[in-house]
Amino acid sequence: LIGKLGEVYRGKLGWLAIIMNVVTVLMFMAFIYCMVQFFNTENTNEIVKWASAGFLSMISMGMLKLFVWMQMDKNDILRELKRLELQIATLSRIEK
Repeated sequence: LIGKLGEVYRGKLGWLAIIMNVVTVLMFMAFIYCMVQFFNTENTNEIVKWASAGFLSMISMGMLKLFVWMQMDKNDILRELKRLELQIATLSRIEK
């Protein structure tokens, strides 16, 4: 799993994966800040606002992580396709 994660950063979109991880860390810090504010306020309207902001930051973190997971899956699919191409090329040489 760690090897697959490393491949995401070495691919064509590796720079984008790094930026997305930085944004994920920023969203996590925003979530922590929202939760601290949520527990420190007594006004109901403020509670709703901080809870909504925290929920939005959690959704953002989930979407950013989904991108990385989808890149890992894409790399696995490409690897399997290359294996199939190699097997087909090998079989076509044997039959000739």
